[in-house]
This record gives sequence, C-alpha cells and structure tokens, in this order.
Amino acid sequence: MIGICTACSLEQEQELIVLPKNKKKYVSKEQCIELKINGVVLLNELNRSLNILRQTIDDIQKEDLGMLSDYADGEKNCFFKQAGKIGLTHYHGKEIKKKHDLERYTRKIKKIEQDLYSLHLEMRKIQSE
Repeated sequence: MIGICTACSLEQEQELIVLPKNKKKYVSKEQCIELKINGVVLLNELNRSLNILRQTIDDIQKEDLGMLSDYADGEKNCFFKQAGKIGLTHYHGKEIKKKHDLERYTRKIKKIEQDLYSLHLEMRKIQSE
C-alpha cells in the first residue's frame, strides 16, 4: 500500500514539473476592439458630464455677474442694497464657502485634466510602438 502511494505521489510530482509555471494569456483582436468600443462609450459619457458641468458653471457665473451688474447699474432692488447687516454677513459666509469649494473643484479638475492627458500620451506611445 505504501508503494502505491509513493508511486502516485512521484507521478503527481512529475506532472507538476511538466506543466509550465508561467502560462501566458494572450488576448484576441476582438477583445481589444470590444475594449476600445467600451472606451469610446465611456468618453461619450464623460463628454456629456462635462457639458452639464460647463452649463452649471455658466449658470452660476451668469447669476454672479447679474448681481454685480445690478449693483453697478444702481438697481434699487439689488441684493447688496436691500440686505441688512445680518443678511450681508450670512451671504458673505456662504460666498466664502463657495469660494473654497470652487478652489477645491478647480484643483480636482486640473488633476483629472493632467491624468487624462498623461493617459492619452501613454496610449499614443503604445500605439506607435
């Protein structure tokens, strides 16, 4: 019985030695094309998001410029002329928070911009090899 187990274990060891340790996996061109299509779909989604983001930024900027324009034009109903000390203080606090948020968003967007640009250059380099 011991002889049979020894023979089995020797046979298994030999099988393990015969199998390649690092079996490489290769992908097909169809897999690459499918991945490229998925990338194009994701870029379309990113473009849609950027368009919405652009529109939101434009809307905020338009409102801010409108408030400044109303004040500069001497409009009697403008916020800055109608608000009291408490209202102005509250408004100022909200504008400080908005400024800090906008600075943070700007840094994040610049980081995304740099990362995407680096990715683009890296992919161009791979395609030209």
